[in-house]
Amino acid sequence: MTRYDVVVIGGSLAGAACALCLERAGVDVVTFDRDRFPREKVCGEFLSPGALDCLRELDVFEDVVQAGAVPIDRGRIRSDGGDLDIPFPSPGMGFSRNKLDSILVRKAGVRYGCQVLKVVPERGGFVVRVHSADGATEDVVCDVVIDAAGKLSRFTQRRNTGRFGVQYHEERDNGSVLDFEFFEGGYGGSVSVESGRTNSCFLVDRAHLDRFLEKDGCIVTGPVAYRRVGGEYLAIGDAAGMIDPFCGEGMRHAMDSGILAARVVSSGHRNGMSYGDMRRAYESAWRSRWARKRTVASGFRSILKRPWLGRKVFALGGRFPRLASVVVGEFWR
Repeated sequence: MTRYDVVVIGGSLAGAACALCLERAGVDVVTFDRDRFPREKVCGEFLSPGALDCLRELDVFEDVVQAGAVPIDRGRIRSDGGDLDIPFPSPGMGFSRNKLDSILVRKAGVRYGCQVLKVVPERGGFVVRVHSADGATEDVVCDVVIDAAGKLSRFTQRRNTGRFGVQYHEERDNGSVLDFEFFEGGYGGSVSVESGRTNSCFLVDRAHLDRFLEKDGCIVTGPVAYRRVGGEYLAIGDAAGMIDPFCGEGMRHAMDSGILAARVVSSGHRNGMSYGDMRRAYESAWRSRWARKRTVASGFRSILKRPWLGRKVFALGGRFPRLASVVVGEFWR
């Protein structure tokens, strides 16, 4: 049997970011993914200022810029309460998810076409059984398992919302603005990405899916799950619970959770921490970093669902655009 310090299950953004950071910290890590890249995945494709910091930490920022990422310097929110234009104190970027995946997985050395069949705790560690693309089955021994298998992971449970994510691209340029709108049955937005295209992504109730399915190239996922219910493994990215799409930070959440897990695990590995202590330390740090954003996003959604309250908020933002810009900047910092 082959032995590694860490096995990462899933090689998309969260898993690749985690593996890359672990490798740089001198941890012996292997990452398995049952699919191949690039692949289509429902994603808002907006990189917030905080997400750009993650790209710099992963040393892929220049790769993304050279691949055609589009600078985004303001937002436009629409609802029954009116329209609100908000300049961003720091710019973000629009960039397609499959290209970002491709950049990261290439650097992280993800093993494609490898499906993890089961994980068995054994002697203070784990035996991970993997079925490879060539039909062979192998057992891998490790001290730490990290679940980055996404929202459909079999290793971590989450609570579904009953809503579905939809996404499509159009051959048009949306400029440097992030459009965000609320409507009956859902919300979402549009942003320019490379090659003169615009990506649109929405979270909608099942009853409102039909209005999007006629779009060329529309892909659907769901029902989505925000909250982790429970699990025995250290989970990152969507496996840990999807960040509320209102935040516009799905890609940041994936990379940031992977980076955070790598820090905890590499430190724990050096200091002889148990797997259970590593998992608890990571979950505590993850909650402190993302709980506020979840709460704020939920509050904004509640406000904008009520037209009379939404109008007051939009009026306040229109009167004090600098204040609105600062609030947005704090939210995405």
